[in-house]
Amino acid sequence: TMAKIINRYLFNWQDIDNLPELKRFQLVLEYADDEEFMRMLERIRYKGRNEYPVRAIWNSLLVMYVAQHSSISSLRRELMRNPLLRQLCGFDPVKGAKAVPPAYVYSRFISKLNYSLCLAPVNSRCLITE
Repeated sequence: TMAKIINRYLFNWQDIDNLPELKRFQLVLEYADDEEFMRMLERIRYKGRNEYPVRAIWNSLLVMYVAQHSSISSLRRELMRNPLLRQLCGFDPVKGAKAVPPAYVYSRFISKLNYSLCLAPVNSRCLITE
C-alpha cells in the first residue's frame, strides 16, 4: 500500500476565495507593504491639494486590481455605488459619492506614480512589480 501524505497549510486559498469581497479587500490593504512608498508619494505631494488623499487613491487602485476592474471608470462606478468600499479605501465618508476622485485625478496620480517609480530606489518587495 502507498503512504498517504497529508499536507497541513497555514491557510487554504479556497478559504480566501470564499471570503466576502470587502473582507478580501481589507486583507489586501492591511497586508500591503506600502508604508514607505506612501510616505514618498505624500512627500512629493507635500504642498499640493489634498482634496483626494494619496492613500485613498492608492488603496482604491489596489482594490481595482484585486476586483479585476478593467478601467478607472468601472472602479469609480463601484466606489460611487458602495459606501463601505469608499470608507475602506480611506475616502471621507461624510462626502459620500463626492469623495470619489474624477477620472482626471486618477490619470494624474498614475502619471505621478510612474514618475515616482523612476525616482525610487529599486525595491524587490515593491508591490507594483509583483
